[in-house]
Formats: sequence, C-alpha cells, structure tokens
Amino acid sequence: MPDCQPIIDEIAGLKQERADLQEDLRGVPREPRPGPSQKQAIVAQIKKVTSKIAEKEGELRVCLGLPAPLPPVICPLVGATASLASNNPAFPGPFAPPLTVSLTFSGPQRSRVDLSAISFRIGPVSIPGTPCSDLISVNVPAAGGTYDPVLGEISIPVTATVNHALSGGFLNICALAPAAPSTAASPLTTGTLPSGVSGSISGVPLSKPAGTLTLVASGVLAGGPSQIAGTAIDLTISGTLNPQP
Repeated sequence: MPDCQPIIDEIAGLKQERADLQEDLRGVPREPRPGPSQKQAIVAQIKKVTSKIAEKEGELRVCLGLPAPLPPVICPLVGATASLASNNPAFPGPFAPPLTVSLTFSGPQRSRVDLSAISFRIGPVSIPGTPCSDLISVNVPAAGGTYDPVLGEISIPVTATVNHALSGGFLNICALAPAAPSTAASPLTTGTLPSGVSGSISGVPLSKPAGTLTLVASGVLAGGPSQIAGTAIDLTISGTLNPQP
C-alpha cells in the first residue's frame, strides 16, 4: 500500500494556512484590522490555498483507493432576503434589495461550497455636499469556500465591486464625471465578524432538518466617490436551502 502520510500532512498544513488567513480576514486577533486592499489580497490567498487543498484531497483519495466523492448538489436559497446597512449618513439603510442566490456543495463530504454570483441595486442616494445622486450597483462574483457538515458552518471569502452611476446637477453635469468603482473584501460567513457599522455582526449556521441559515459579511469600501470611500458596510443574507447538502 502506498504511503499517503505525506499527502495527509500537506493537506493539514494547507488547512491550517487557510484557517490563519481566514482569521486575518476577520481581523481576529490582529489589531488594527486589515484595510480594504489588504483584505483583497487575503481573499486571493484563501482562494489559492482552497484550490490547492481540493487538488491534494483528490490525490489522497487516489492514494487511499477511495471511491469518487459524492456528486455536487446545487441548493437554491429559497425565500432569500438581504439587508445592507452602512455607517454613512448619506445611505445608512438598512436596504432590503431582492436577490437570487444558490450554494453548490461538492468534494469529500460535500465540504466545499461555491456561491453563485450576486447582484443588486440600491438608491439613488444623495451624495452630501454635491448636487449629485448615486445609483449603487453591488456585484459579488461567484466564489468558493468551506462547509463544515457537522457544525453547519460556512465561510466564503468574497470581494464585492460597487459601481456608481452618478446623476443630477445643472444639465445633469454629475453624469459627466463617472466615478471609479469601489471594492470591499470580507468573508461571507455563518460566524461572527467585527463590524464598522454595529460593532459586530453574526450569522447562523445551517440548521437541519429545517435548512435555514444566515450569512453575513462586513467590509470597508475602497475607492469610488470621496464621500463614499471608507464607508463601512454590513450585508446579511438569510433563507432556506432546498435541497440541502
């Protein structure tokens, strides 16, 4: 029988590396918390390590002679509701944009989870000190993360892009100066995160057999209009997975 221990040890080391990066992304226990650009770099590292873990777990299954993993299962989040709040008095929220989202579970014990792309709009909102209004479009690209089938915990590192469509002013002059997009990085998680809006924000792990869960993210906008850059935002998504992993 082949010696699979080196692969096992490598997987353990990669998982510890990912756990450390996830702690860095949450800002625990490091102070001060990482800034927006640092968070985006950490998200990229987590994605790279997660991909390497999946590769090594495939190697381990071959080494151990195990059967192929369970097929992926796509789980729409039925009755999904969202809440977006900020610490910016121009658009404090909470806003409740409609959205459609699903989670795909795969890999050994279906412990990998992939988030479908999410898009929604809020506004227009007035930009303080200007005659301009901003129609804000939030886009979260598809992303992969981890699922604990025992505890029901989910953690998916994401980077949201926030686009700004400015309008208003004399002869709609605001539209003549397009604003660069903003970005914000955070875990989308069923755990607890520090928040620049409310101090902390908490999700709820997947509850079986009900299938309910709550995912939360908290980040700081980098870039965009100067009156919006540096705004802390919280996102909460709740619903019922049907089917369940």
